[in-house]
Amino acid sequence: MANAWPPGEEQRRGGWRFRWTSGVTRRANSVLAIGDGADMEDLVAFGEAFYAQRKACPLFLVSNGSAPPGLAAHLASRGYHPEARTLVMTAWTAEVAQRARAGGWHVTVAETADDDWFNAYWSVEGLRDRSTEDGLVCRTVLLASALPQRFASAHLDGTVVATGQAVLEQGWAGLQCMATRPAHRGQGAASAVLVALADGVDTERMYLAVQADNRPAIALYERCGFSFVHDYEYWARR
Repeated sequence: MANAWPPGEEQRRGGWRFRWTSGVTRRANSVLAIGDGADMEDLVAFGEAFYAQRKACPLFLVSNGSAPPGLAAHLASRGYHPEARTLVMTAWTAEVAQRARAGGWHVTVAETADDDWFNAYWSVEGLRDRSTEDGLVCRTVLLASALPQRFASAHLDGTVVATGQAVLEQGWAGLQCMATRPAHRGQGAASAVLVALADGVDTERMYLAVQADNRPAIALYERCGFSFVHDYEYWARR
């Protein structure tokens, strides 16, 4: 998942990844903590200095699938608090292809993101108080993974109304950038995008991350064969 969303700058120390991308998205601007925690105090201090140099608040991604034991307690003792709980879900690709529904939608899949795909995606992502400059960073940095990719677009009357991306690595297809224009939600476009991506990759497994409070999206993914494997939170000191 970390490789699928490449930050603009990354430093690695003690197995941890210190990521910075001009503040665009939490995942690309947080410390991914991995390991047994032998040097936890030093690494947390390094992370605080890393973000201070960039005039940003330090942010730590603490996953119960990879973070050192005791990291959450250590951060809490330093005044950090958790936010944005996120679920990681996985599925067998063949099951997603069978259980998701195309619903008559016209969906195309390409290896690159064209203007129509990105404009549709950003029309949704941009609702989260994003700037034009943020959009440029997203397109030229975060979507510029060197890994093989697939970009799916659901069309209606010649307009892209829903998007999705799959990044391929080590037998997995990582799903991200799932977005549907508000006027077309609840009409099956996202499910059609899932079908197209499942049919368009040659991996056995798929994974995705979804915010824990996004119940409609979680319900869709569960219907399509995804199940919960672990979760993570971002720890911040504001």
